[in-house]
Amino acid sequence: MQVNDMQISGNHKDLEAAYRDTLKWIHSTMRLGSRLGLERVSRLLELMGNPHQRTKFIHVTGTNGKGSVTAMAASILKEAGYKTGMFTSPYLEEYRERIMLNGKKIPKHALVEITALVREKVERLLEEGFDHPTEFEVNTAIAFEYFARERCDYVVLEVGLGGRFDATNVVTPVVSVITTIDFDHMDRLGDTLPQIAFEKAGIIKPGVPVVTGVTEEETLEVIKKRAIECNSELYIVDQAPFADIRWADARTAKNARFSPATKKCSDHTLSQSVDISGPGFACENVTLSLLGRHQQLNAALAVAALKVAKVPPLASTALTSPVAAPASPDSPAPSALQALSAPPAQPAQAAYQDSQDSGASPVPLKQQCKQDRGIHLDEQAVRTGLANTVWPGRLEVIHKEPLIILDGAHNPQGARVLAEFIKGKLAGRKIICVFGILSDKCYREPTSYIAPLCHQMIITRPHSPRALDPEKLAREARRYTPNVTIEEDSDKAMELAITKASSDDVVLCCGSLYLVGPARTYIRKRFGISPYGGE
Repeated sequence: MQVNDMQISGNHKDLEAAYRDTLKWIHSTMRLGSRLGLERVSRLLELMGNPHQRTKFIHVTGTNGKGSVTAMAASILKEAGYKTGMFTSPYLEEYRERIMLNGKKIPKHALVEITALVREKVERLLEEGFDHPTEFEVNTAIAFEYFARERCDYVVLEVGLGGRFDATNVVTPVVSVITTIDFDHMDRLGDTLPQIAFEKAGIIKPGVPVVTGVTEEETLEVIKKRAIECNSELYIVDQAPFADIRWADARTAKNARFSPATKKCSDHTLSQSVDISGPGFACENVTLSLLGRHQQLNAALAVAALKVAKVPPLASTALTSPVAAPASPDSPAPSALQALSAPPAQPAQAAYQDSQDSGASPVPLKQQCKQDRGIHLDEQAVRTGLANTVWPGRLEVIHKEPLIILDGAHNPQGARVLAEFIKGKLAGRKIICVFGILSDKCYREPTSYIAPLCHQMIITRPHSPRALDPEKLAREARRYTPNVTIEEDSDKAMELAITKASSDDVVLCCGSLYLVGPARTYIRKRFGISPYGGE
């Protein structure tokens, strides 16, 4: 059944109190860290009736761009008439931003009710001897249950960390996306790009198409190898140069499947447009709401993913039927394919591993059904979806006079992209930068890209126990510019920057989403700007 307002009794104050208690419990699981692995979350979902097996997913990973691709794909699907869920992390201002339905945050009453269910099943999990789920596993379980109850047509699912052992990797999607690969989370994913690529390529499932923006040969080889092992079609969106983006089938090493996807890229002041084309599809002069040349690649990735997705018609038929509750907590609901075949199918990863152990070839998902059906997209859905995409805190212009830009770039690749944007779009303008980074991130290289371009740096502390000491970051910034000030309180740092800026100047806040989120809240309240995703 769908969640409705009557499922939470009591008045508004009761709901607000229950909501606060809900968030308190969710955030209390943060102390458990981010232990990677699928056994714990898989069992939790079993106890909940496997809600993720009642939904179709677009699964997105990558070092940079995965959030933007997720937001673009979700926006296009919504404009195409599909009921679309979106799961992302971290949130900027409010927890409910993680779980969106058709551009709106999960309602508070739904979050309270579903979290109560998850808490109940966590107790069962602990009784069985499992460790307590991490915060991200809890978030993932809540999202899956909400999307299943709301009977979403599609959910665009962003990986939390890596891919292979990420809690989201329990799904078998209709298409997988690997955006880009760069150095990040090296303590978890490895200290070389091929090692990081191996972890992210873990989301590739047997027979499920893959789209990637990775072009560096050594890294791409890792993704190709996994795709070949899984008998999955791999489409490469090549961005070299930006004006020549193409989709290619890596199994044939030819560009025959898709013609050039994007050409005649035009770049306007604080806006840009592209032409996107594919087989039987062409859309000229498409406006992108998201800024930065890198968003041209992300737009091509989003469109390519939706065009090559393969949706088993048997599964989709079952998915449109009313969702029946499992017979008991110990008898989880079967997936759509399991319900229509005997004996029950194994999860994709287990089936693939067994096929490798036995020497058999993996069976593509499409061979389990009579035919494949793609996602229907028309030109207007693509055009409107990309023009209306909202993804806060990523080269976001939140105020015009002075121009205030928020960007969560926190690694070398993201900082390079931000620096290119500054040099290309803001050349000659006075930039006052509020800057803060986490201590477990590389800080020297991002500082080297950003600091030389700024008239003044105001170093502050992100809202995280992992924040880098502002004194240490200030010393690094002074290597590139003498105008460096420290203001530990991020709200005061933003106010200082705004006060110093004239109407023609630029206030830039960057370095960490844990800085950008609180800064966005401060700016919204100061200038009366509506929150992302509604109230």
